[in-house]
Amino acid sequence: RFDRNVVVIGAGSAGLVTAYIAARVYSAMVARDERQLRRHRLLLAHILDTSIDGILTLDAEDRVSTWNRGAEQIFGWKEEEILGKHAALLYPPNYDAQRELDALRRGTDQRGVLRAHSGERITRDGRHIRCEISSTVPRDALGKYAGRASIVRDVTERDRIREELNRRESLAAI
Repeated sequence: RFDRNVVVIGAGSAGLVTAYIAARVYSAMVARDERQLRRHRLLLAHILDTSIDGILTLDAEDRVSTWNRGAEQIFGWKEEEILGKHAALLYPPNYDAQRELDALRRGTDQRGVLRAHSGERITRDGRHIRCEISSTVPRDALGKYAGRASIVRDVTERDRIREELNRRESLAAI
């Protein structure tokens, strides 16, 4: 009943009001969490998209399943051109790509992570580059191997400069 701007609720209605308030509070919390999750997803997508390092994933059959802009800049392949292709495409023709892919898989399986593996790769236009690769092994809900996630950095120029410095030091010693 209403009495001078004060609402008096009967004892039987208290449970309903409490449930209503709890539902509203829960609803507000869910909405807040969804907004935070959306912001975090956008931030992660932005980080992946703008990274200068190549970030890619391979499925269990070594086919490219994700490919960011950094990978596009390093290798020259657009995402739509490379998705679903076998990772051997990124190796020089005279290279035993499958052997290295198997070794990378074994290494990441045994340790869970592979850090700073160095290897030669090839770009879309045929240039040979040196890459430093770090990989982890994502697993499915049953803990089964689901492929490999890798961060690839082109270290061709860094290695060239080191070799040049070493050559100059050797000449200076002579």
